[in-house]
Amino acid sequence: QDTKVTLSGELGGQLTYFISGQGIFDMYFFIENKTPEDAVKKYHQLIGKTLLPPYWGLGWHQCKYGYESTDKLRAVLSNYTANNFPMDVLWSDIDHMYKYRDFTFDKNGSYAGLDTFVANELHKANRKYVPIIDAGIAIARDSSYASFDSGLKDGLFIKSGNQQRQNKDPISGMNGVLYGKVWPGYAAFPDFTNQKTNQWWIDNLKSFHSQVNFDGIWLDMNEVSNFC
Repeated sequence: QDTKVTLSGELGGQLTYFISGQGIFDMYFFIENKTPEDAVKKYHQLIGKTLLPPYWGLGWHQCKYGYESTDKLRAVLSNYTANNFPMDVLWSDIDHMYKYRDFTFDKNGSYAGLDTFVANELHKANRKYVPIIDAGIAIARDSSYASFDSGLKDGLFIKSGNQQRQNKDPISGMNGVLYGKVWPGYAAFPDFTNQKTNQWWIDNLKSFHSQVNFDGIWLDMNEVSNFC
């Protein structure tokens, strides 16, 4: 929407808004006769206070796309320690995932032992671990993938407004689900306007956390995307 605000003494102290758009607009005015800081306090009484980050979140974070194995992460930790460089948090990009699927790690491949590395080496060295999660949930065509299967079954993905494209669905039974192509290939996108989707997302994070004891999540590409 476009908003134009006019403040003019010629209007006798009136405030004029010109808004182009549709629907109902909720507008809040914070009027404070003392200081701007007091007006800001009133604003935060409405929206809530800012979340206080963990202390370690203010430290040094090491992240890089291309750490293609658990051994690479282990080498990063070892080199930081050997050179007495401070490091509080080690991050993983999509390299750790199995076929770039959310809530997984390649436990039988290059990222075998990630769970024990985090628990027995990284945490014991007083460092934290943050893996990446994308919003695109892989449409698994070659095997079962619980995150996608449960989301599809319960109708938790965004639906497509273009019904004509449904005859090109990557798998049968999509039921009008919108899909695009991102890192894992064909992917569906959670509909977070559905409260059931929020619980499904939490349950998947809990399941992943039970496998790898991560300390935070890097939520990347948290919008509908498509690699055209």
